[in-house]
Amino acid sequence: MNDIADIEWAKHYAPVWEVSTPSQFAGVVKYINDNKVPSEYSISIMRDLDLDEYEWLPIEEFSGNIDGRGHTISNIHLNTPLGNHNGIIGVNSGAIGVFNLKVENAEVNGGDFAGIIAGEGYMMNLDHVYASGRVTSDGQYAGALLGRVSPSMTYDTCSMNVYLNGTKAEFFSYTQENESHAGEYAKEIYKLTLSKSGHTVTRSEENYTPRNLGWRVIYNGEIVLERNAENELSYKYYREVPGTYEIYLTEYNSKFGGYVRVSNSVTYTIK
Repeated sequence: MNDIADIEWAKHYAPVWEVSTPSQFAGVVKYINDNKVPSEYSISIMRDLDLDEYEWLPIEEFSGNIDGRGHTISNIHLNTPLGNHNGIIGVNSGAIGVFNLKVENAEVNGGDFAGIIAGEGYMMNLDHVYASGRVTSDGQYAGALLGRVSPSMTYDTCSMNVYLNGTKAEFFSYTQENESHAGEYAKEIYKLTLSKSGHTVTRSEENYTPRNLGWRVIYNGEIVLERNAENELSYKYYREVPGTYEIYLTEYNSKFGGYVRVSNSVTYTIK
């Protein structure tokens, strides 16, 4: 990939690129990887890109947007079986948005944190993204589109046909699949009560030392807030728009590898 990278073109247009050729895309990847300077980047894919002739490298750390403009990146090969954070994006260094992009017949072969779009990411949003291909990993936190991400990750109008370690994937990310098993680890250590007015939630005090105790707020079925609760006996969610709210406590469970519910849930509806 580095052999075809158009570095001068990438330098000239940084940090906003309109990519039309594999050499321009390779230049963007190398520019970001070489500079290691925190920045908000913008990459627009202006034409379909067939990368079948090349061994590609991840954008090691990325913050900003990738807009596919409805175009397709096909036959990308990301083969670093002994390396971590493998995908088109390795890991985020800030908020990321990926929009209107198709990735077809991708091949990702990596260690920990692997996925076609990103190996690991927080503060991410995928909107109108489709991917097909294969992800192979003998490490941890491998997923189809994404590896490990925040539980509040959103997938708006996304679809896929991806095989993860030889099995057709049903979940977009490692985290999404992991969260589907969270109920098996839930335990109601704390008792939550909801005030009759004002929607304030109060938790019981227990002789128990939690690991990263937090409030989780779900609005109309979507996680909208996760907040530290170790020093708060009560909490009122600031949002007052109409809808149904659910609140419960979570803590990190090392056996599960993520956050699980450790209280009852309280719900209320604003009309």
